[in-house]
Amino acid sequence: FRVKNEERRAAVQEIIETEANYFNQLTEFKVLFLEPLKLSLEPSQQEQQNEPLVTSQEFDEIFGIIEVIINISKNHLEEMQQLTNSPTQKIGNVFLGLCQWLKHYAVYINGFEDSVKSIQQAKKRNPKLGSFLRAAEKKSTCNYDFSSYRILPVQRLGRYELLLKRLLELTPRSHPDCEPLRSALSKVVDINQQINTYKKKEENRQKIEQAEQKFAIPPKFPLEAQLVKSGPVGLFSVRKQKTKPGFLILFEDVLVVCTLNKEEKLEKKGSLVLEGGKEEVVMEEGKEGMVRVGPPGKGGEKGYWFVFEGSHGKKAWIKSLG
Repeated sequence: FRVKNEERRAAVQEIIETEANYFNQLTEFKVLFLEPLKLSLEPSQQEQQNEPLVTSQEFDEIFGIIEVIINISKNHLEEMQQLTNSPTQKIGNVFLGLCQWLKHYAVYINGFEDSVKSIQQAKKRNPKLGSFLRAAEKKSTCNYDFSSYRILPVQRLGRYELLLKRLLELTPRSHPDCEPLRSALSKVVDINQQINTYKKKEENRQKIEQAEQKFAIPPKFPLEAQLVKSGPVGLFSVRKQKTKPGFLILFEDVLVVCTLNKEEKLEKKGSLVLEGGKEEVVMEEGKEGMVRVGPPGKGGEKGYWFVFEGSHGKKAWIKSLG
């Protein structure tokens, strides 16, 4: 029992120490990057230079609500540091208090990818911003670049879940902190699941946008569609007995078949509704590793004949299409 109490104290101490480290890193991020860029937006500073390094809109998009996150960490750390080192310490209640503020983490994380784009666009618009960031990064005491600082809150939520799970394992059921810890962990897990669901949607949206950009005339795929797989393929013509470069974009229920023009841009050749379409779609293997996907038909003239690169590539596509 004494050993477990010591392990529990060590686990609590780890939580406090990692929060202190996290808060210090966020504070350094604020000092090195946020405050100088905010200062450059003030009228008195703009009189001394041609233009600020970022616009007000870019500043808001890049940093989001990071200052709110920093204050949340500061208050959470102070509350934990006030705990005594007794065996009955109730850090679970402190985390229950934190949970009501974790919605701000969700806002920050949900806007993370857009802020990444904003900093990239701002650096293209004003090359001096890139020089400023590189100079500031050299002052980092933990050898972090700008992106490494910005992703800290994204990583922290997952860390909270792991730390609470470990502490709960070391907390006896009879301990007064057991139920508060269990409740806090449940809430943190729920928030992480919500954020992960959103992140998957965002990743899918980005994949769709990237696919659209490959086209000579970008189509507008439904953003709610689930993009499963995309990649180059050989398109075999039964009539001409020739294979030419092509590209496939596979959604959950639709396969988009594309050709490449002289500029290596995609042009839509056709599509197949894999599920729920007017006619049945089948898949069959042919000679020389070719695969036909299309309506049932004698001679294999209907649908499309695909030539995949290598047996591994073929198997991967058959699995995705199947």
